[in-house]
Amino acid sequence: MVVAGWLAAAVLSTGVTLAAVSSIGTGIFGSSAGPLDRQEINQALATPSPAVEATAQPPATPQPTATPEPTESGGRPSVITSAGGTVVARCAADDLVELLSWSPAQGFSVDNAEHGPAREVEVEFESEDDDVEMKIRCVDGIPVDVDDDD
Repeated sequence: MVVAGWLAAAVLSTGVTLAAVSSIGTGIFGSSAGPLDRQEINQALATPSPAVEATAQPPATPQPTATPEPTESGGRPSVITSAGGTVVARCAADDLVELLSWSPAQGFSVDNAEHGPAREVEVEFESEDDDVEMKIRCVDGIPVDVDDDD
């Protein structure tokens, strides 16, 4: 009798488990429909999805970057590039130069950067094969790289 009760409980719990997995599986994995035939595939391909319509439009034409406006504490920022990287600097009062940002070129890292404001600031970009030092000064109110070692 104990064995019969145990078998009935095992059969019942197995049935409940299979029913639960079946209903959960449909919810998780979508419908249990079989593979699509050729006509269903062609119909699905003929109807563009919203994501396809959005990407089918031609890409927007990039707009030129606007020149930054002068800031309260200094002149108009300037972008200065070298083989080692790019810096953005501006001339402050009394011909002092100030680094606003810097970014190494691919394969380079920043070894040293002086923020300023100072008469001259330096940024050193280095790679395994090369070191590029930029010395930035204000010349006629415009930041320029005065280092000739590039």
